[in-house]
Amino acid sequence: MIPEVHALDSRPNIVRIPNQIDVPLTDRTMRLIDTAPMRRLARISQLGLVGDVYPGGKHSRFEHSLGVYRNCLLFLKRLMQFDPFELEYQPSQIEAVAVAALLHDIGHWPYCHI
Repeated sequence: MIPEVHALDSRPNIVRIPNQIDVPLTDRTMRLIDTAPMRRLARISQLGLVGDVYPGGKHSRFEHSLGVYRNCLLFLKRLMQFDPFELEYQPSQIEAVAVAALLHDIGHWPYCHI
């Protein structure tokens, strides 16, 4: 099991995103989050113009990326319960999926989903 999936069940480092969802953070996850391209996502609205229609609907691409990352970890955790999965895929391949989930919005610009 990769450390990030294991961190789902431990509480040493977490960040909370709305709505009361805890995202586990390992040292290597923190190194990715603490980069300028990831931090830039905190200034970009995930909802674009929807926030003009629903003023309470506000969250950033950073929060969205953390949520996608957490969902990916939960998905991987479930898959790892099946022996064929862990026999078929190397830890580096599983880690690549988790990294892709976290960084999937890194190249987005404001209002690009409109």
